[in-house]
Amino acid sequence: MMKKTLITSLATLALLASVPAFAQSAPPPDTGASPPAATAPSPGAGTGIITSQTSNEILAKDLMGSPVMTPDGKKIGVVKDLIIGPQGQVSGLVIASGSFLGLGGKSVGVSASKVSIESGPKSGKGDDTMVLVRLTQNDIQAAPEFKSVDDLGKSPPMQK
Repeated sequence: MMKKTLITSLATLALLASVPAFAQSAPPPDTGASPPAATAPSPGAGTGIITSQTSNEILAKDLMGSPVMTPDGKKIGVVKDLIIGPQGQVSGLVIASGSFLGLGGKSVGVSASKVSIESGPKSGKGDDTMVLVRLTQNDIQAAPEFKSVDDLGKSPPMQK
């Protein structure tokens, strides 16, 4: 339970860390006019503290278990886990595919470059989140089973 909470927390952090930063533009030249009234900075601005989720962000907990669909609308599985890279970026998803009532099937790792997150009534999940993979059902069936470091008998790089 503790490991799952840690993984979910790290996944959420990785999702947030993968959002690109926007550079500020240079200030306009001084024209001698009175500056506009200053506005108070938002809480946490500039400190790295995030005070709320924006409408274009998704939490890892909301992504877990979401249906995974092919471009032609076939459900090929559900999101089982996130693969987090050494810099905290989401490098891929682990999809549980081909199982029936949790039996059989396999886990397949898919690169983040092949994934998009969609919202809307077509997702079939209560929160309307689904994952679209730019792969076919045959691609997923032919893919090798995903192996975690636990499966390979190695220690994850974040453990000491």
